[in-house]
Parts: sequence; C-alpha cells; structure tokens
Amino acid sequence: YACHWRSAQRNEIPLPDTRSKNSLQTVVAQSLDNQTINGMLQTANQRGKDGQQLNALLMDEVDGMAGNEDRGGMQELVALIKSTKTPIICMCNDRNSQKIRTLSNYCYDLRFQRPRVEQIRGAMLSVACREGISIKPPALDVMINAANHDIRQVLHHMYLWTIRDRTVSYDQAKEDSAKAEKHMKMSPFEVIRKVFAPETAKKTITDQMGLFFQDYSLMPLFVQEMYPKVRPYAANSQLKTLDCLAAAAESISQSDLVDKRIRSSQSWGLLQLQGMLSTVVPGSIMRGALGGQIEFPSWLGKRSKQTKCERLLQEISLHSRLTTSVSKVDLGLDMVPHLHKSIVRPLVSEQRVYWESIVSGVSIDRV
Repeated sequence: YACHWRSAQRNEIPLPDTRSKNSLQTVVAQSLDNQTINGMLQTANQRGKDGQQLNALLMDEVDGMAGNEDRGGMQELVALIKSTKTPIICMCNDRNSQKIRTLSNYCYDLRFQRPRVEQIRGAMLSVACREGISIKPPALDVMINAANHDIRQVLHHMYLWTIRDRTVSYDQAKEDSAKAEKHMKMSPFEVIRKVFAPETAKKTITDQMGLFFQDYSLMPLFVQEMYPKVRPYAANSQLKTLDCLAAAAESISQSDLVDKRIRSSQSWGLLQLQGMLSTVVPGSIMRGALGGQIEFPSWLGKRSKQTKCERLLQEISLHSRLTTSVSKVDLGLDMVPHLHKSIVRPLVSEQRVYWESIVSGVSIDRV
C-alpha cells in the first residue's frame, strides 16, 4: 500500500531466495538503481522531486535470515540501509527475535496488532451479504475465535460451509469450528498476558491449562515474576490487594513443592497439578491489568550467578586441599570471608610480599 501510494516500483525478495552477504551485494545492491518500463511511462507528477523513478525494496520475513546460506546477510542489509536512498521495507513475524535487535536500530519500528473480533466480524458480514450467505454474528464470532483471528481461514470456512447450504446456524458453526480449530504457538510474553486477562475467566479450565502447557518450564517463572505487578479487579482496597497477593503467593509456593517432586522422582503425572497451582489459580486470583512492561524471569539470572559462584568455590576448594580438608559448604561459610579480607587488604595497602605469602599458603596459584 505504501508503494502504491507513492507510485513506487516494488522489488520483493521472498524468504526462499538466498539472502547471504554476497547475494545482497551482487543482486540487491545493483537492482536498487534499476528502472522498469512502467517507471519510464510515468508522468512527471508520478515521479520523485528529482524526476527519477521511485523504487522500494521489500524484504519479507527478515527474521528467517539464518544458517549458512544467509551468513552475513543481516549485516549487509544494515549496510545497505545506511548507504542507499531507496526505501527498504523489512517485514518479520517474530519481533522479539534476537536477530531483529540489530536491524531494529536502523529501521522505523511499525508494529501491527492482530485484528480484533469486531473488526473481522464487520468485514466478514459484508462479504456474506454480497455473496448471499445468511450467518448470524454469534456464529461468525465462534468461527473467528476458532480460526485464531485468521481472516483467510475464516473466508475458507465460509466457502466450504456454504457449499452445502447458504444458511449457517450457530450450532453448525460451533460444531464445525471445533473440528477445524487452529492452534498457534504463542511466546511466553503473549501467554502471560492471557493468564491475567479478564476474558480468560470465560474460558474452561482445560483452555486455561493449555496456557501452562505452552511452555511448562517457563510459565511458572513468568507468573512468579509478574503477579505482584497486576492490579486485580476484584480488589477494591489495599487490604484486599494484599489478601490476593498472599493467596497467589501461597499457590505458587505449593507449585514449587510439586515441581521439586516432579524433577526429583520423574513424576510427570503431576504436571496438571503444577499447572493448576502455578498458572490457573494465581491467574484467577489476580485477574486484572498488568502494570508496567513484561519482564523476563529474574530467577534465571540469579540461578546463573549462583552456578558461577558454586563453580568458583569448587575451584578454591580443590586448590586448598593441601592445607585444609573442609567441605565446599564449610569453606564458603567459614573460611572464604576471612580469606577475602586477607587477600584484599594487602592489595589495598600495596603489601605485595605479604599478599603472595597468603596466596601460596592456601595453595592458590591462580586468581
């Protein structure tokens, strides 16, 4: 639409084409200044201010540029954006992908949200009226929700159903939509919004459990990270909010015990119980509006830091075995604080000889 509005010629590079660094240099960079026959037939008003033909490059699914075939393609695309005056339109499906972070710094970030049920319903009712199809809005809503707001699939279902009859009832739409339901893999950031969303309360327990099974390892961590930031609609005072937070925290604590049992004894049959305690119950208690940005679970970063500290403590324990026989836990609790003072204080006062004697005394040859 933007190219049509500016009367620009569109050069599209779809996903199956090889988009490596060499191909972008040899094919794309040279084609940016090409002219077409349609451009030569344009009038002066349809051309740019300098009288030249307007071109635009469309890169579809740039988040799929990966692997050996597209090696160096993202860096070359950034270089083309810096050097050329031709507009380059980059399209992607996963905006949160790691490969898009560098490219997003050199692009205007224009995000499109999934169309709502009301928007799709109005367009589909217009199509149904033109085609002579009799369908009620509630039946159309069931069809749209089953297709996960996919307009093409809704049109396809309407065509298939009207082959038998030009009238679609609510029961028929509900029965056929359940057979042709479209399931999509959602990111944890999308799932956590649905966990606390008010419209999730209308779904069945099975559908709410499906949010947990989108990623049963990450979703409890996201819930634990975000539930204090939710403003529950059921709480009309600060005291009621604290009661909701306490009830949600109790449920999350019980889910941690269940998770420990699952990991220790491989009792994977308890996953449904963990999903109920870690996601469904806190989501129903804290149903409301999320305050602030959704953050990645900080527990993962703290766990990584703990693993690093344990590894360093194990190295110190191995190096000091010639002079002490304490365990790793005792070394960290009793000896490391005194060892830290003995090493740091001489460094501050520049007593190098004393510091070297301390290090050699505990058999630590590398710091």
